[in-house]
Amino acid sequence: MKSLFCLFAFLFASVAVAETAITVNARQHADRSSIFSDSPYGEDDVALGVYVDVFEGVGAWRFGASYADDLSGVPGVKSVITPQISLLVVDGIWETSLGALIDYVDTETDTDWGDVYFQWALGINLPITNSFSFGVHVQYPFEDFDGLIDFDSDLMEWTGAVRIRF
Repeated sequence: MKSLFCLFAFLFASVAVAETAITVNARQHADRSSIFSDSPYGEDDVALGVYVDVFEGVGAWRFGASYADDLSGVPGVKSVITPQISLLVVDGIWETSLGALIDYVDTETDTDWGDVYFQWALGINLPITNSFSFGVHVQYPFEDFDGLIDFDSDLMEWTGAVRIRF
């Protein structure tokens, strides 16, 4: 319990002293059934996400979650909440990240956590004002790091994002 308290204290202290942003995105999912047999996401399912980005130099941590319903992956799934933590690297308008995610799946009969999986992302963020930007990113989900080496372009997923820095 002490370690959990220390983690939250560190996160809130980091947010207080570092540059932070809120990122809202919409993500179009691919059919992941070839690598994730129990993935609730099907082809063209859309998830909406809200994240806090904590910047320090060219790096940032992203904490947040996405939500989706009306899914076409596994039958009987009502909704999915997907918490995420990612490490971002930002260079001008370019951005890349590596993250860990887990799905909390609500079915007609039960709720359950899925397995942890990972994603690599690459994108571009175009500044509209000093504190507002719009981005387009491609994500590549994978189950383990062997999946990153055995790249399958059919698994790429697209995201449109709006970021507000403060």
